[in-house]
Amino acid sequence: MNNKIKLLDCSTINKIAAGEVVERPAAVVKELVENSLDAGAKRVIVEIVNSGKDYIRITDDGHGIDPQDAESAFLRHATSKISQVEDLENIHSLGFRGEALASIVAVSRLDIITKTAYCQTGLKLSYEFGRLISREEVATSEGTTIIVKDIFQNVPARKKFLKSDRAELVSITEIIDRIAVGHPAVRFEYTSNGKRMLITPGDGNILSAIRAVHGKDVMASLIELDRECEGCRVSGYVSNNSAYRSSRSCQYFYVNGRSVRSSLLGECIQSAYKELLPIGKHAMCFINIDIRPDMVDVNIHPTKLEVKFTNDAELSECIREGIIGALRGEELIPEYKISKSALGGCDGSLHVATEEPIDIASYVESMNTTDIFLSNAADRPATENIGDMPIVNETENYLNPCEVAIVRELPPLTAEAVKANDAACKIAPSCKDAEDGRKSSKAIADLMPIGVFLKTYIVAQRGTSLFLIDQHAAHERILYEKYMEQFEAHAISSQILMEPIIMEFSNSDMLLLEENMECLEGFGFEAEAFGSNAVIIRAVPNMFGKPESEKFAIELIEALGDIGSSYELRKAEIAQAACKAAVKANDRLSEIAVAKLLDELSQCENPYTCPHGRPVIVEISQNEIEKMFKRII
Repeated sequence: MNNKIKLLDCSTINKIAAGEVVERPAAVVKELVENSLDAGAKRVIVEIVNSGKDYIRITDDGHGIDPQDAESAFLRHATSKISQVEDLENIHSLGFRGEALASIVAVSRLDIITKTAYCQTGLKLSYEFGRLISREEVATSEGTTIIVKDIFQNVPARKKFLKSDRAELVSITEIIDRIAVGHPAVRFEYTSNGKRMLITPGDGNILSAIRAVHGKDVMASLIELDRECEGCRVSGYVSNNSAYRSSRSCQYFYVNGRSVRSSLLGECIQSAYKELLPIGKHAMCFINIDIRPDMVDVNIHPTKLEVKFTNDAELSECIREGIIGALRGEELIPEYKISKSALGGCDGSLHVATEEPIDIASYVESMNTTDIFLSNAADRPATENIGDMPIVNETENYLNPCEVAIVRELPPLTAEAVKANDAACKIAPSCKDAEDGRKSSKAIADLMPIGVFLKTYIVAQRGTSLFLIDQHAAHERILYEKYMEQFEAHAISSQILMEPIIMEFSNSDMLLLEENMECLEGFGFEAEAFGSNAVIIRAVPNMFGKPESEKFAIELIEALGDIGSSYELRKAEIAQAACKAAVKANDRLSEIAVAKLLDELSQCENPYTCPHGRPVIVEISQNEIEKMFKRII
């Protein structure tokens, strides 16, 4: 090995440097589109072939490049954005280093056609892996067109590390989506292999751009954010507490119009929504921070995606308080609408009641009513058929569609059956802790429900012990085992919808969906593409009903991008997401619903924990209760 130090030639230097700026086709698209925006373009057309590996074309109507400067633009560290180091503290453009074009031309075949307003003709330059091979005048309109072909063909080591066509296409699409939302005054037209992927109106309204990228449902869930603090202004839109995602893929941050990544900003969003969203869920946001250039450093990463702020604490508090203030001004109690078919003929609406502050005197008085504890069924006349009792409308309003269907299937329960069950409880052996090992489901079946505490915990008795059952964890376990059983047997039943669900997705989500349509069908959905950015769902899994199925479909599609290629791994992770359909804490359950829930739980293979490992049921023995009251020592 020759250890002598030597200077590298320019070609090698350019190829090495290009690896920092141009990692993949998406980086080429990003740099060229940002150049178009810096040139004042109001219309940008992006065309790619084979995920950008073979062909990328960016056309804009910007002010073009002066013929005298055209060749200089492809030299390393040649830029019109800054002229001295002090300018780094006052950057208003997206590009400024003068590295992008030099890096791109070093690893590709490139043509540029450009014309300024004061030139009669345009100029065309052709490069081949960093070497200028032709220069000619051409007829063209004002603006610039850059065509990049055969990227990394001269750097095989880099080319072999490119991901699949689908992955590279998703990466390009995400880049364009973010830039398009951040520049609503610019019309973007994006095609892949001749297929139209995105068109934004360019009307200056960020909501129009968001709708073009993510659809009207996302747009409808947004709340405006606008707050100022010293040196900066935070504006944009955040989602309400009914709209959320399983990942942070729909959190868009911009600093002075530049799309950036920032763990600081992500933590601000998480903190603001901490008590409003389910665990593991993330709000959607489209936030722009207009800040003095000297208060932010964008020159810390080759791709300029990461930034640092001089006022981290103040900015964090500004964003957090701004979001909390925006949410406080909105009605955050969600209203769900469900189909009549899912409710078996009910009015189809589900209203979530507002929790009022508890009045202690009224609460104590209500302890004697069936609102908190069930009436003693054994004291009713022997001929009374509990199964014939209607479920009160208020109770149905608290149930999700699948639970209403479950309750309606409950066989008649007579008072004689209640007495017989009570007698059986008196002679049944005591149930020990679940940790002692799996027991017969008879231990659950023999429980006698006597009330519901805090509209969350079912209170039951068996023998001399008291049991508390978490109604959410119990229902979650029931749904999980039912769904997994159907999935393993490839026997998931579906219901045809009278009114199909039409769901709009971003381009990246659509690409994932098209690739995994078979997986979606395996979970009981009948779906097909409906236009370029929408899917029509004609059938959904029977056990969830339309509203929960729509949420589950969104979670399913998001999970497809996070989980590996193993179909076996997918089924376990995604089936657990289905358990979000379970009845929640504070959902009021009727006597019949409680009885049916315990009956279903007793048939579970593992009735003692939910799919996430939390306990479903705990026991308090007579001995422990008497110790509390000092009856025994």
